[in-house]
Amino acid sequence: YRRVKWDREQVRHFGIPAGANVTILARDSKKLEEACAEVKSCCEDDNQKINYFSVDVTNYEQADNVLQRCAEEIGPVDMLICCAGYAYPSKTGRYSFATI
Repeated sequence: YRRVKWDREQVRHFGIPAGANVTILARDSKKLEEACAEVKSCCEDDNQKINYFSVDVTNYEQADNVLQRCAEEIGPVDMLICCAGYAYPSKTGRYSFATI
């Protein structure tokens, strides 16, 4: 596991300097706090919302609850970038959506 450091060049691709609000989901609260601090340092607008929620995305119930909470507290999702998860080594058609 290698944690990626955010810098101004990288966050430009995600619209952060243009005023985008950002919410990061991951398991480790300490790393989330550090990542949010890095993202905030790249913001150019004091009104931007940079949030995080600690969640295990391999747990469907946890992930579903956090996504509902995000929608209620932050608003609709305009862009979703997924780079975490878990895979079952089989054909996904054999499993329900909740299992996947």
